[in-house]
Amino acid sequence: MAVNLFLYRNGNSFFHKLPAFIKLILMFTFCSFVFTEKKFILKVCILLCAISFILAKCRFNTIKNLRFLLYISVFIIVVKSIEFSSSGFSFNKCGMIEGVLYCSRFALISFFAEIIFETTSSLEIRICLEQIENAFSLIIPPLKKIRLSLIISLAITFIPQVFEKWNQVHLAVKSRCPKKRKLHQSVSILMTELTALISCLLRAAETKRLSILNRTYNSLNDTKK
Repeated sequence: MAVNLFLYRNGNSFFHKLPAFIKLILMFTFCSFVFTEKKFILKVCILLCAISFILAKCRFNTIKNLRFLLYISVFIIVVKSIEFSSSGFSFNKCGMIEGVLYCSRFALISFFAEIIFETTSSLEIRICLEQIENAFSLIIPPLKKIRLSLIISLAITFIPQVFEKWNQVHLAVKSRCPKKRKLHQSVSILMTELTALISCLLRAAETKRLSILNRTYNSLNDTKK
C-alpha cells in the first residue's frame, strides 16, 4: 500500500499562490476551531475543507492518501463502544458517538493539513518560519541561537520522507516475498520491514544533519572572511 502523505505537489492553483505564512495561520486556526463543541463551527470546517479541495485543484489521490484513517477510526470507535466492568462488557452508545465525533474531527484536520502541505514546498515553510523567528528574535535575542525554525521545518519536511521510505521498503519486500504466506510469516516480514524502515530513516536523518552542519560551517567561514 503506497502512501505519499504530506508530499508537495507542484501546481499553479489558488492555494499554491497563497503565501506560506497565510496557509500556516489557516491551518493552526482550523485545528483550534475543529475541536470546539459548537456543531455550527464543525459544519463550517467541513465546508472550508470542500472549498479548499477545489481551490487547491486536488485530485482523488489526496483522499486516497488518508485511507489509513479509516482503519484507525474503526479501531477507536470499537474501543469507545465497549464498556468494560467487573461483570463483563456492554455496548456504550455515548462512547461510540464520542468516538465518531473525535475521528471525524481528526480526519478533517488531517485532510486540511494534507491540502496545505500538498501546496506548500519545504523551502516555503522554512523561509516562512525563519521570517517569524527573525521577528521574534528582535524581542527575544536568544531565539536566534536556538534556531527553532530550522528544527520545526526539518520535523515537518521529514514526515513525507517517512512514507517515502516505507513505500520503498514495502515494494522491495513485496517483490521478493510470495503473496500467499502464513500468519507467522506475515508478522515476521512486517517486523523486518519496520526494522529496515527505522534503519533507512536514521541514515536519512544523519545525512541531513551532516549536510546542515557542513552548510553552517561554510557560512561561518564566509562570514569571517
